[in-house]
Amino acid sequence: MSGEALVDYVNKQQPFFEAEYSPEVAERRLGSLMKMDFLQSPAGMDNVTMVGEPFTNEELPER
Repeated sequence: MSGEALVDYVNKQQPFFEAEYSPEVAERRLGSLMKMDFLQSPAGMDNVTMVGEPFTNEELPER
């Protein structure tokens, strides 16, 4: 839910304040989001292998 539908919902559900929809504020808020170009893997992380279980040479003690 977003935009005017969200404002209407908020105004119906709570009595403490009245929300107002402003397209200018919505446009400014969306314009300040990080660009998709920057959502890449950090340098040097391409060759990192994720392992499932840690490898150890230790035996677990019996109870």
